[in-house]
Amino acid sequence: GALLLWGLRQPVWHLTSSVVGASARLPDDFAVQVTLLQFGVEPFLMTFMLVELVALLVPALRPRRVGSAAARSPLFWAAMGLGTLAMGSRIVTLLQWARASDSGDLLPAPPVLAAQLAIAAVAMLALIVASTRYGLLDGFALMAVVETVSLGITQLGRLARAVEMETMAPAGFAVHLAALGGAVAFAVWRARRTRPSAAGPEQLDVPAPASGLDPWVIGASALTLPTTLATLFTGRANRFSVTDSGLGVVLVAFLALNATLLLGFLFFRPKAVGALWARWVKGVDEVGVVLAARARLPRVLLEAGAVAVAAPLVVSVAMTWLHLPSGGWLGVQAMASGLVVLDAVEEWSVRRRLGPLVTVRPVHRMAELQPLLHLLAREGIEAFPRSASYRAALQFFGPQVPVELLVPVTQADAARRLLDGR
Repeated sequence: GALLLWGLRQPVWHLTSSVVGASARLPDDFAVQVTLLQFGVEPFLMTFMLVELVALLVPALRPRRVGSAAARSPLFWAAMGLGTLAMGSRIVTLLQWARASDSGDLLPAPPVLAAQLAIAAVAMLALIVASTRYGLLDGFALMAVVETVSLGITQLGRLARAVEMETMAPAGFAVHLAALGGAVAFAVWRARRTRPSAAGPEQLDVPAPASGLDPWVIGASALTLPTTLATLFTGRANRFSVTDSGLGVVLVAFLALNATLLLGFLFFRPKAVGALWARWVKGVDEVGVVLAARARLPRVLLEAGAVAVAAPLVVSVAMTWLHLPSGGWLGVQAMASGLVVLDAVEEWSVRRRLGPLVTVRPVHRMAELQPLLHLLAREGIEAFPRSASYRAALQFFGPQVPVELLVPVTQADAARRLLDGR
């Protein structure tokens, strides 16, 4: 607590002192300043990613429930505190840069910018707390959706007023939309392929250890760590981020490939997959499952590694080559936004077909979903995994927002007895 207060002294002082005398009326391009929060979002993501890995490695730290009980856990508030500290330090760096540079019409005066960033940061944190408390989405999903939508609105507004944003002429805007639309379509296609089913062990589905988003988050977050620490302890940093520069793209691709292999080794070992099946499905041939997983894992690792490197790399190179603003990071956010929308539409469709649903179990590991779905389906219980498409693409993020197994209210008691082994 003392370290947290000491680290917050500088961001709080800068933000509060800069807000004094700021205009109460926000300009029309408020969405531009919201998107600038990505400078603070990156270390926030890094913090939550590290907490999620710790929660997966140490079973005692995993929340046993979702919703309000999970939101009160020390793990969640530790991540929120550290993430907020990192985000505040990066916002201070942005304000220092705005004071020292000629930002033209893109940025307002530093006091107004400080007020806008403070409002946006508080609103973002409130969204994270509220959504996590009720088990809806995690912080990354919310930030991805907000930034993608706000940047899209800003660009449409500037285009309507015939104001070019960098080289964002009408033709460039169309290409920009096409590139982001392709990224979303690719993410949806990939999620449909890796989504766990209720099939038995004879049709074993070894989930990919990463489907293109998670290693990118790890790589981009790792690259922002030195800048975050420099900003936190010295109050200044030479560069905000290198995630969209040429060197940054190469480094992220390298880190993403290694993260794919590391996460696959930690959480998708054939013996671990076999042990999960043996735990949930009585009488299953554990040795057969291990052999089947061992045969499938190399192909899955190769495919996941290629996707993890290729997806953000292609988007970044395309944006750079076409001289368009917002590179690979916006591409990743657009992919996540598409998956969130896909999951919401599917849940709405299932609720219309089955009626009211209730959560019977939170699942923190993707490899555990298929045996659980198979176990319930074998007893005639139709279960729906909430947020499975999004979590299949971003498997090690959001410690308080696991995949929730939803079943019809009329079958909830039977499902709980089955899962509890009674």
